[in-house]
Amino acid sequence: MDKDRALKSLPVPKGRIRRASSFGRMAVKFASSVVVDGTKELVSGRSPSLKKLLIQEKNIFTFIEELAKLRGAALKIGQLLSLEANDFLPEQVTKMLGDLRNRNFHMPNYQLGEVLRENYGDNFLDKFSNFNETPIAAASIGQVHKCRYGSKELILKIQYPKIRESIESDINNIRLVTKNLGILPKSFDLDKLLEAGKTQLLNETDYLLEAAHQKNFYHLLKMDKKFIVPKINEKLTTTKILAMEYKKGVTIDQVANLDLKTKNSIINALVELAFKEIFEFNLIQTDPNFANFLYNDKSKKVVLLDFGATSNVSKKNIRVFKDILNGLALDRKEMVEKALITLKIFSPNASNSIKNYLLDTIWNLSMPLRKNKEFDFLHCISTEDLNMLTSTLINQKDKFQLPDPQILLIQRKLGGIFLLGRKFGARKNFFKLVTKYI
Repeated sequence: MDKDRALKSLPVPKGRIRRASSFGRMAVKFASSVVVDGTKELVSGRSPSLKKLLIQEKNIFTFIEELAKLRGAALKIGQLLSLEANDFLPEQVTKMLGDLRNRNFHMPNYQLGEVLRENYGDNFLDKFSNFNETPIAAASIGQVHKCRYGSKELILKIQYPKIRESIESDINNIRLVTKNLGILPKSFDLDKLLEAGKTQLLNETDYLLEAAHQKNFYHLLKMDKKFIVPKINEKLTTTKILAMEYKKGVTIDQVANLDLKTKNSIINALVELAFKEIFEFNLIQTDPNFANFLYNDKSKKVVLLDFGATSNVSKKNIRVFKDILNGLALDRKEMVEKALITLKIFSPNASNSIKNYLLDTIWNLSMPLRKNKEFDFLHCISTEDLNMLTSTLINQKDKFQLPDPQILLIQRKLGGIFLLGRKFGARKNFFKLVTKYI
């Protein structure tokens, strides 16, 4: 085993007691840090602040390290916090939590063998003519391996042991730790975020459900010229292992060095797909992680992966999204404002000046969509204006609320496409696409 692999291989703690002990160690380290550093402050003649003592860099680092080692619900909720609560968190906390999205410990071979044996029997290796025990990817719920099954190259997504069984206790523990850290304002609905995370995790840890979603998208996009959905291998798929055909490609962020025409084409395809998902399929894959999208340079298609975070779009929300498009087309801000309040993206508690500022920002951003012009992802909003928008949201954090879970997921998907478009420096006219769904 090489050094790099040894460093990244780490057993997944199994069972409520073992996983709870990790949170216990975290609490002990926090308490020790508060006592030691608080004493130093007192000796220096300063009055220590409990909140400042708790959210020191070393404590947040401890928090992140423990979540990365636990994986499962603990890591997934930490990642959700970094995505959905970043405007409400102190800057140093946001930066450090963002690192959670890059953590990729994988389980050692003995745990991998346990999961394979549980699902395929003692002679599990006899099923494969080749099985690569080194994972090609690792995430919060499971890890991915290449193998050969007969003449077919397959991918196996293998769930970490006892992850589904630990969801409830992990969420309760992370609720306790996060609230004790005191890094979120009282108005932030942490329980709503945790409930959304719990629902998402229960779906993501049911690989038969994910397989059903993937088969659905396979049929919906089978004849599409822009996308590929890998075919599920039903013989090898179980509740804990998801088997599918292997498709070549590079993660979508690596396309940034290709020509602008290619990047524009990819962004256009992803935006079109998002509109189809909402208005036609009424089913949307909501995880914008770049690793879930591969680009195959040979076929010039995007390979879609990971349908665990797939959500139905309710008829009510479809109507509200159409109201937004109609408001833009008719140049009526009040229609858009009403729709955003209905979606709880705007809070009724926010001041008129703040709502007007945010609505004006949306209006400026949507101008190319309304005027049949090219949308420039990179220059549609300046860095200064983006910083001003973030600052405004942070200063008003006590007057804002989280949208409902479904909207939270859709917002995350659309935000991910927007950030990819900025990374690409993409430019595209979406007027015909917008008017198509009015």
